[in-house]
Amino acid sequence: MAGKFDPQEFFRRHDAVAALVQASDIFGLLKRSLDLPPQWAALVRRKSGDHVVVREGEEVSGEGADEVLLVRTTPIDIELNEEGIVTRDQFQCHTRALLRLRLVVERGELLSFQRTILGSHRFVTAADVARYLQPTLRGTVARLAGEHEAADLVDGKAARAASEALSDAAKGPCFAAGFTLDAAPRARFTSPTLRQVRKTQQEEARRIAEHQATRELEQAIERAQGDHLDHLALLLGRLKELAASSPDVALPDLIRTFSEQQRGEVYEALFASEPAAARTGWVVVAAGEELLFFEGQSLAEPARRLRICGAAGAVRSIQTITGESGSPVLLLGAATGVYRLPLDCAEPDVTLLVENAPRVRGGFNAATMVGHRVFASHSELGLCEWNVNQPGSPRFRFESMTRGASAVRGVQFFEGDLYASIDDRIIRWRADSTEDTPANVYTGSEATITTLCRAPDCLFAGNSNGQVLSWSKGRDTEPTRLHSGCGAGLASQPAGPTGRSVESLWLLPSHGVQRLVFTDTSPQVHARVLGDNFTCRYEAGGQTLRRVEVAPDMLIATNDLRDRLIVWTPGNPAKPIATIGIARLTGRSVQDVCLVPEA
Repeated sequence: MAGKFDPQEFFRRHDAVAALVQASDIFGLLKRSLDLPPQWAALVRRKSGDHVVVREGEEVSGEGADEVLLVRTTPIDIELNEEGIVTRDQFQCHTRALLRLRLVVERGELLSFQRTILGSHRFVTAADVARYLQPTLRGTVARLAGEHEAADLVDGKAARAASEALSDAAKGPCFAAGFTLDAAPRARFTSPTLRQVRKTQQEEARRIAEHQATRELEQAIERAQGDHLDHLALLLGRLKELAASSPDVALPDLIRTFSEQQRGEVYEALFASEPAAARTGWVVVAAGEELLFFEGQSLAEPARRLRICGAAGAVRSIQTITGESGSPVLLLGAATGVYRLPLDCAEPDVTLLVENAPRVRGGFNAATMVGHRVFASHSELGLCEWNVNQPGSPRFRFESMTRGASAVRGVQFFEGDLYASIDDRIIRWRADSTEDTPANVYTGSEATITTLCRAPDCLFAGNSNGQVLSWSKGRDTEPTRLHSGCGAGLASQPAGPTGRSVESLWLLPSHGVQRLVFTDTSPQVHARVLGDNFTCRYEAGGQTLRRVEVAPDMLIATNDLRDRLIVWTPGNPAKPIATIGIARLTGRSVQDVCLVPEA
């Protein structure tokens, strides 16, 4: 009979790292051996005094055994927390450091582990390993914080320095205890004091923006008067008076006091009079195996063409992010991976692959980067996370939810959170979380989610029935339907089966008014004023429009045939300013378009 120790029960403990057991507590007359699971190894001390290593999946013989050290061979995740760390600019921070360690299954290293970590104890857990490392890493974190400002630490700009410092500090203690680092350490800094300072700054920025909006109204009046648009000047003047007398009332609420005809005229005058808050530097188009770069102010011909045909396949999607140097960087979703392409480079500097991927029909439809991690969504491969400093196989996220799904789309980062759609649901999770349990699951869509857009107080989504839905802050069920799609019923009625897919959703601010811009595979781009039922439509001469990209100075739609792009300025929906024939230039159809802001 076996003794008091139950190996199988011990192996099932998720936090167990090691156990030192007398042979008599495992083996008996009827049990003379122990089969090790794939994740466990053993160091057996014989009665003769020598030690024998038994590898994963092998058999531990009780013959002549005196003592057995059972050790986990899979990576061990260690979390270390420090409060009250002071930064260079005197903010207090909380630090959460994450290390992934692995025991080296060799005789000398296991003896070092037994001597250094186990000592006189019988069991070791991940918490015990954390306590061993805590004194060493506490000083490292304090020194690191003292060398950086709080904003750089909280925003992740010092993430690489933090990872290198933790790695250097941990190597010695890990070596002494028989461990090796299995991945680059990570550290996350939070500061309630900095958060409050930023909130105050945001309030001040909001007040400045309100003042600017008032000033823009005055300028709109001046322009209208200068163009002899007396009627519009009168309406805008009335709106300004209302805004001045009711500063706490939202602009759409004030505009609703006008008649329906006047509201349309006021909105059109407002949108036509606002100068662009930013300019588009580049329009980047993926077609076939090429990227076409058009200068934002000169769309007649591409200024640059690049051929991208690496190991991940041809480009299917494009997103722009800001690199560590402040310059634009493109994330290019391809069939089985993601390329990272600095805008001024001729080829990707990083290729992230799903190794041994099955044959796929589509590609990665969206990607975003948080610190040194890239997240990407793929309807066939699921949600992937890579570390760009270790570009090997990705970690597959939320596999229990994506397995068997037909549509996994639109991963994006917003204010510390990540969002992605899985069939008819949207999930939200903290960007720094390693758990595959969403913080929220947004439900209530009657069909597959096709696009999503996040705002501070609302989550918007479009689906394959042509509906546009919104979940207000604090809600993740029973969304409000804002639009029912081409051929569907009214927003207050159930959607019919003829609604066409909503492929794009964007928010476009103007004079303090937010417009939700979207396409629903109809002959217009819709721009609906939030808080009112006014919708402006960008017409394309009867062409069906599939997708739209939006920037402060332009809207660019892809037609249903994906052979050309149609361009408008936000203030002039009646007539496009340009049409770009992509098929004429490349002989291939448009895969995606990205508007890169001017640096």
